[in-house]
Amino acid sequence: MDKTLLRNHMINRLKTIPSEEHNQIESKLFYYLFRTSFWKNAKTIGTTWPKSFEWDTTKLMETAWLNHKTICIPKSNFKTKQMEFYQIKSKKDIQVGYANIMEPKIGTTKKVDRAEIELLIVPGIIFDPFGYRIGFGGGFYDRYLKNFMNNTVSLASLKQIIPLIASEPHDVPVQYLITEKGCMVTKNNHF
Repeated sequence: MDKTLLRNHMINRLKTIPSEEHNQIESKLFYYLFRTSFWKNAKTIGTTWPKSFEWDTTKLMETAWLNHKTICIPKSNFKTKQMEFYQIKSKKDIQVGYANIMEPKIGTTKKVDRAEIELLIVPGIIFDPFGYRIGFGGGFYDRYLKNFMNNTVSLASLKQIIPLIASEPHDVPVQYLITEKGCMVTKNNHF
C-alpha cells in the first residue's frame, strides 16, 4: 500500500476511535511522556497545535507552561517547504494559517532558534519501530530534522505503528516513540 493510501486509512481509523478510548490512550501518552528525562530536562519544547483527530498537544502545552517551560510551534512557508518555530504563551498567540493549520502570529511572537529547542515533539500519522513516520506529506519536518541535533519524540498509539515504512533517503527518523505502553527507543536511535 502506498503512503497516501496508508495515511488516509489511518486518519479514518483515528477519527473513528470512540472518544472515551481516545481520551484513555491520550492520558497514557502524556503520562509516559511526562516521566521521561528528556521531557523533565527540556526547558524549550517544540510541538504543533493539534488537528481534531490528533492527540491533544494543548494539554502538554498547559503542563509545560505550569512547569515554566517554553513552548514553540511552527510557522510553515509553503513556497519553500521550510518551517520556523515561534514561542507561544497562550491561545491568544495563534491564528488560522494555510490549510486551516493553527500557527503562531508573526510580529507578536518571538522566533526560537533550532538549537534552543531541546525537545521536538514530531507529529505523524503512522510510525514504525525504526522511528520513520508518515506525516501529512509535505516533508516539512524531514527538512527541519535534517539539521536538528536535540531530542525528538512522537506520540503514537500502538494502532499507529506498523512493522516497516518504506523510507526514502531524505526521511529523518525520530529517536523515541511514546505509546500507551510506555517510551520506546527507536531502532535508529544512535544517541
